[in-house]
Amino acid sequence: MVESPLVKQKLALIDIQAEEAIDLFQILDVAGTGTLGSEEFIAGCLKLKGPAKSKDLLAVQISVEAMAKRMEHLNGCIATEEQLIGKLDVLTSQMSRHYSSNLQDRNAPGGHNNKRKQIPGTYMPHFPSFI
Repeated sequence: MVESPLVKQKLALIDIQAEEAIDLFQILDVAGTGTLGSEEFIAGCLKLKGPAKSKDLLAVQISVEAMAKRMEHLNGCIATEEQLIGKLDVLTSQMSRHYSSNLQDRNAPGGHNNKRKQIPGTYMPHFPSFI
């Protein structure tokens, strides 16, 4: 569209070069769809003109810093969760090895399964040997 004489003329009216318009388009196209509504683009072009207000720049700086802190916190949370999952994997493996041999011994012919006193709430189900 920037190559169109009509668009070039309209951009010239608000004192914007074609290269600036292309850069602005890429900035405004946050979703990366390659399309923008004309109102969206015009609003962006109008914001491009005029001095940046220090309060606007400060707001952007604070937003970026807050986002960076959130990202650091999220990164730390993910690292902690990965460590916990690793520990859980180790414990699960250890428990499987330990209880698998115990349950196999009790369920084996001549095992002491029948001699064990049954206490309510302590039932141990039979697990397959591959666990």
